[in-house]
Amino acid sequence: MVATTCVHFHRQRIYTEPALHLDGQPIPVKGEAKFLGVVFDSKLTFYNYVQYLKKKCLKALNLLRVVGHTDWGADRATLLKLYRTLVRSKLDYGSVIYGSAKKHVLRALDPIHHQGFRIALGAFRTTPIKSLYAEAGEPSLEHRRIKRLYNLIRKIPPYVHISFVWIPAHVGIQGNENVDKLAKAALNRTYTSGKLICYSDLKPKINTYIKSVWQRDWDAEGANKLHEVLPNLGEDLHRRGEGAGRKLETAMCRLRVGHTWLTQSYLLKNEDQPFCYACDSLYTVRHILIECLDFQDTRKKYFSVTDLYRLFREVNPSRIVGYLKDLGVYGKILLQIPFKVFLHILC
Repeated sequence: MVATTCVHFHRQRIYTEPALHLDGQPIPVKGEAKFLGVVFDSKLTFYNYVQYLKKKCLKALNLLRVVGHTDWGADRATLLKLYRTLVRSKLDYGSVIYGSAKKHVLRALDPIHHQGFRIALGAFRTTPIKSLYAEAGEPSLEHRRIKRLYNLIRKIPPYVHISFVWIPAHVGIQGNENVDKLAKAALNRTYTSGKLICYSDLKPKINTYIKSVWQRDWDAEGANKLHEVLPNLGEDLHRRGEGAGRKLETAMCRLRVGHTWLTQSYLLKNEDQPFCYACDSLYTVRHILIECLDFQDTRKKYFSVTDLYRLFREVNPSRIVGYLKDLGVYGKILLQIPFKVFLHILC
């Protein structure tokens, strides 16, 4: 009896709790109960469970911070694997259940997802969220919940039948009478059942659909700095620098997304955007890599491409790093504002 509780699911403001007994003993009525690890509250808002889940995931993120230093940490592949295992698995568990919560409740989990990517990729703090998704090759939590829900629906056995029962109370109600007539007419129609499609064949279709939705969202990000480099999702540009060490992987990630300490720290320090007076142009990653006339002679020693799309596909990452070191700006690409300083700036 100690483990037996009753939760009255309802949305009413004025209500009476049910009086249930088991073996003559009253069953206590509570506002929430945990079932298979998921906390169900009486109004099915899942607010308390989402907050509980957020705290659990924050603890798991601390491990990623320990092994994810941008200078000497583990490589991005290992860190992404750790994130998927230690954090994302917690977010996925029960998501088809608590995913029915209101959007503002579910949004509390998004920063966990984003922070995991920032740590694993070594991305700068100002990196746009959609750039994180594209660079990591991972969709948003919302897309993951939809995908998992579709996969679960497709697993429902085809032999489960639904029976419609006639209810006498419908008699005399014009709208219901019309519905009954249409239902009877539908029964008289011939219906040819197609061949059943097994789940293993449907799963790739679901994956393709979710990716197409994600790609459509990404196509709308034309002004995003990474979009010029990575217009089509799923391309593994990071593999060109794989195995070269955490520092180079971090630098290349920041250059691709266009957000580095050198070019974006002004956002955190509440300063004006840096300006290249020689070219009368804003100081951006694009300007440094392929546009600045002052750097033209140095640039020619390392590469000759004139657009970012080709630069990150045709030029060896070590040559890009060599160019930045020659300019004396490589160290400022890798700088990361300390978290305590970041909080001080925000306050």
